[in-house]
Amino acid sequence: MKILVAEDNAISQELLRKILLTRGYEIVIAPDGRVAWDLLCQGLNPDLCILDIMMPNMSGLEVLQRIRKDNRFKKLKTILCSALRDRETIAQGATLGIEYYILKPFKPDIVLQQVEKALAGVVDNPSPGGGENVEEINLMRAVSLVSEEIARGIDIAKAAVNSSPLANGSAAFYNEDSRSAFTPHFEAIKTHLEQIEAENQKLRQKSPEITTAALAV
Repeated sequence: MKILVAEDNAISQELLRKILLTRGYEIVIAPDGRVAWDLLCQGLNPDLCILDIMMPNMSGLEVLQRIRKDNRFKKLKTILCSALRDRETIAQGATLGIEYYILKPFKPDIVLQQVEKALAGVVDNPSPGGGENVEEINLMRAVSLVSEEIARGIDIAKAAVNSSPLANGSAAFYNEDSRSAFTPHFEAIKTHLEQIEAENQKLRQKSPEITTAALAV
């Protein structure tokens, strides 16, 4: 299997390369996020990307964001690695759909364990060594995807509501009966949209919080 490693530190590059070669993986090194993204766009097609968060030109999080927005890489597995241990950083990666999060300094057994678990999600039946975590993270990713779809729907609905003559005051009513026939329903729709948006925000906040424990090592 082919693994793209995006890491700007030469020592970390070599350490990851040596660790992964012990399992026979084909390794491609990118010295920064921009090179990693260019390689993907040029058709590299790896089975897994390991992305350092702090890199020049383009951070690992930015590469990850681009991967998730591009249908060409819909099935690409990703791992973030960093010395950063704060929950916010891990949660941000979880929201973008990473498989695992590896902390520096690298421990060979942990790196191999997380890589194998991430790759296990590629096959139909995950291996016994990583199946439970893979299934849990896949569930959390599904929650995040549902939340994103809801958010997109809310944006479309809000744009329609806000551009309506009832919202911008350009609606002309010739009698109060017409006004009373439309206005309450219009206001109810606005209220429901606000409620759905608030609940969806809670869902989006909860999903990374739940997933953090499974991702952090």
